[in-house]
Amino acid sequence: MSEQYPLAIDFRTARNVSVPLIAVNSLDPAATMRALAWSLVNVASASQADTDNEFGLHAFPILKWDIGHGLIPLNEEGKNWHTQNVGPSKQNTTINPAEALRVLEKVPQRTLTFILNGHRYLSNDFFIQGLWNCRDLYKTNGSTIVLLGIGFKLPPELANDVVLLNEPLPTATQLESIVKEQLSAASLPLPDPATLAKAVDATLGLGAFTAEQEVARSMQASGLNVDKLWERKRQIIDATPGLSVWRGGSSYAQIGGVATIKHFLKQVLVSKRAPRCIVWLDEIEKSLSGSTGQASDTSGVSQALLGILLSYMQDHQASGLLLVGPNGTSKSAIAKATGAEANIPTIALDISGLKSSLVGSSEQQMRQALNVISAISQDKACFIATSNNISQLPPELIRRFGYGTWYVDLPSQDEREAIWNIYFAKFGLAADTDRPNDHNWTGAEIERCARLSWELSMPLSEAAKYIVPTAISAKESIKALEAQAHQTYLSANREGVFDQNRDTPHHTRPRTITLAQ
Repeated sequence: MSEQYPLAIDFRTARNVSVPLIAVNSLDPAATMRALAWSLVNVASASQADTDNEFGLHAFPILKWDIGHGLIPLNEEGKNWHTQNVGPSKQNTTINPAEALRVLEKVPQRTLTFILNGHRYLSNDFFIQGLWNCRDLYKTNGSTIVLLGIGFKLPPELANDVVLLNEPLPTATQLESIVKEQLSAASLPLPDPATLAKAVDATLGLGAFTAEQEVARSMQASGLNVDKLWERKRQIIDATPGLSVWRGGSSYAQIGGVATIKHFLKQVLVSKRAPRCIVWLDEIEKSLSGSTGQASDTSGVSQALLGILLSYMQDHQASGLLLVGPNGTSKSAIAKATGAEANIPTIALDISGLKSSLVGSSEQQMRQALNVISAISQDKACFIATSNNISQLPPELIRRFGYGTWYVDLPSQDEREAIWNIYFAKFGLAADTDRPNDHNWTGAEIERCARLSWELSMPLSEAAKYIVPTAISAKESIKALEAQAHQTYLSANREGVFDQNRDTPHHTRPRTITLAQ
């Protein structure tokens, strides 16, 4: 294990000063146990040992507890202690976590005990008391209990007694070693550097065991199938609460208009901090409803999730932009196409989907989702949030989107022309087809009209009778949006800030009429 491995350094430091109780957030407890055991090994003496088992290299007992087996030893010293103090007669008794902690009060100096899924028992009064009972005993004899789990929420009784550490997901260097080891184990040749880099990218964000398993499952006689590995990774990300990978392949070429925002994002994609992942937050004002204002969430969940997101974007220097505008103006299409434009993943973060009725579960799932995003992007994620109205979003959140707030207006006549051409090609309609009166239509309405014409084999003019433009159905809300954006937001359609008097298609202004004399 590298001397620079952050968790190993923190754990060794805590162990050296006899910290008795430690909790480690870990997706792969088996790998974490090995890593922590190895962090305490004297490398010089280990090179002379006749075993490469991390646990067998130590002269103090190492034990493990889980709900299925109870207390079991992991090395020879642990086996000796276990035989004398537990044995077959008491083994089943130690399946009860509180009883196991009573037995652990009798361990000798420097004993190291791992408790698996420890986060699941921190609401149990007997477990809390049992841990606390070990605190002073272990402080004196240098022993340590390590709770392994996910999303620890420490009870007040232990909040000042348990040191909380985080197991980071494997780095690119560690994942490269995993890929090479699996190929070597299968007697397959190493791929060229470019393919190896793609394989590492396809495993970023996975735990060590999961990465090892998915690499093995993606091997074939001709070598490593990187496309298959990517698809397995997408499936795993989709299984993470609140996260899903966008699988559409549309690029900016399939979006008509909005030239300014597309040009800006193309520059972002090749910048000095070029993102390795796009995080898409759709209708963010709804996801965070209840986090501020008079209609705040009385449970505190929305406020907590907002706080976690704010802290994450600040601490990880994550940037991004807000796209605001009426429904159907391609805000979400821009977010989804940005990843495809740079051949990087676009991950939808559904904050509403993280909310749970279980106390602390929502916050735990939010942190886990952001940890996965960090690992996949190597802390180079670009957040793109869409909204139909950001008036309810707190100013501190809006400031986190350092690339600005952009207003996506109803398309101009030239932009509508470009959009029609895209959907004529998509649905196989003749380019010289007569078009209906599309004044103030959104891109979504143009697509709907073209689709109806194709599906129902009717002229566009007939299909247009079944379209109610947003500019009519939501006229007042669009007026309010334009007033809010005027000289305040950047224009996604034209250079500079949005100017209500210059940029709008004049859909709210009166007609000038001169009557014949």
